[in-house]
Amino acid sequence: MAQKTAAQRPFRWITAAVFLGLTAIALVQRGMFMDGLLYVSVAHNLALGFGTFWEPRFSEEGFAGLPTFHEHPPLAFGMESLWYRVFGSGFWVEGLYSLCMALATAWLLVRLWRALWGTDRRMAALGWLPVLLWIIVPQVHWCAQNNMQENTMAVFTVAAVLMAVRTDRGALHPLAGLVLVGLFTFLAAMVKGLPGLFPLCAPFMLGVVRGSAWKGLWRSALVTATVVGLFALLMLWPEARQSLLTYAEGRLLHRIDMDPTVDTRWRIVPQFVEAMLAPMLLMVVARAATRRRRGADTSNGRQGATAMLLIGLSGVLPLTLTLVQKSFYMVAALPFVSTAIACMAAPSVAHLLERTSQGLRRGLLFAGRAGVAAVIVCCALLFGKPSRDVDLLHDVDLLGRALPAHTLVSVGPEQWEEWNLQSYLIRFHAISVSSRPGAAWHLTAGEGAPPAGYRPVPLPTRHYRLWQRAEGTGPGR
Repeated sequence: MAQKTAAQRPFRWITAAVFLGLTAIALVQRGMFMDGLLYVSVAHNLALGFGTFWEPRFSEEGFAGLPTFHEHPPLAFGMESLWYRVFGSGFWVEGLYSLCMALATAWLLVRLWRALWGTDRRMAALGWLPVLLWIIVPQVHWCAQNNMQENTMAVFTVAAVLMAVRTDRGALHPLAGLVLVGLFTFLAAMVKGLPGLFPLCAPFMLGVVRGSAWKGLWRSALVTATVVGLFALLMLWPEARQSLLTYAEGRLLHRIDMDPTVDTRWRIVPQFVEAMLAPMLLMVVARAATRRRRGADTSNGRQGATAMLLIGLSGVLPLTLTLVQKSFYMVAALPFVSTAIACMAAPSVAHLLERTSQGLRRGLLFAGRAGVAAVIVCCALLFGKPSRDVDLLHDVDLLGRALPAHTLVSVGPEQWEEWNLQSYLIRFHAISVSSRPGAAWHLTAGEGAPPAGYRPVPLPTRHYRLWQRAEGTGPGR
């Protein structure tokens, strides 16, 4: 057993180096994709008492025509706000939260892998393999780098499927296990709505693969009843009911009907195939390298691969039902596809590892540890430096020093659509942007002219110009 552990150690270090290199280096720097910025701004406001769990706020002006923020259900905002309450308002707090969500998913993925292989210790020891094949998917580490909702939702979808597998294998009492599947599925839906519900099918898919479809069907029905019951209980709470109805009617249905992002329902399919190219290539190479020597695949491996693939596809293919699609929408389902590919590659990988020489293992171990050390050094050197929006962050910092917190700044129509500007101002300086004229302060881009009655504020900004309303002017004067 000690020899088997020694054979795995270099690859665990290599996986850790790849994992941290693809996540931590970006997370210690300033700058984030627009959607992630919106989410951290809402969560930070919640921690400061601006908005409530059921009625979160983005700014004084509101968002998408609503005074409160209802782009998604509020669970992820509430969770992230706890990080700000504990650690403060440093820019790195959202990075720590996002890294913790990715680490939690990786840990659950290892537990899921071991549950799939049961007593087969030879294969169960390869817990690093699904994690490696998962984190190298571009959409996965991009979501982790940018604090996307899918990063939090994946924690609950993997936990739900883990409970389903443990129930299927007899490690949990059926009733307790299925209630846990329902609970984690409910939490996934409370992060991002409908896309979080696909684990409902997990017991059924596991039953189909093991030749007991009817048992799987009633188990999925029990999970569905649990989720429906939990949402029914929430609907008895007036604040929760109003919040979820606003999300469903004001944002979800509106986006599906009026805000398509693709021109064909099948756009997600080639995006899915492209996303999984690297894991599939590694699997093909491993199997080809041991084509005549690896031995027969085990039934656990075949069943596990089939079940995980079906569950993963159940989180991807329903996206074809609408024209609102982006490639990162499928990220919470990709841990299972990566696990399926890992199951297919596992016999070959185990064979290759058992035949690596001591010298090669020592070299790989050194490379893995050196990789982790290099990532730590890079994080230290890059800490606090902008990874994107360099000029914008420079100007936002100057504006934050010139304006008091909780200031309202008016802008023209062009700047109103610059959500990165709004998000950086509200996240780091509690400054809200307004599309309505007449505020004491006004912001323009470049050489843009302000409304009448404003004088320039001398700041060495690179892109924006700040103006202050002159005394004796403004509404009512």
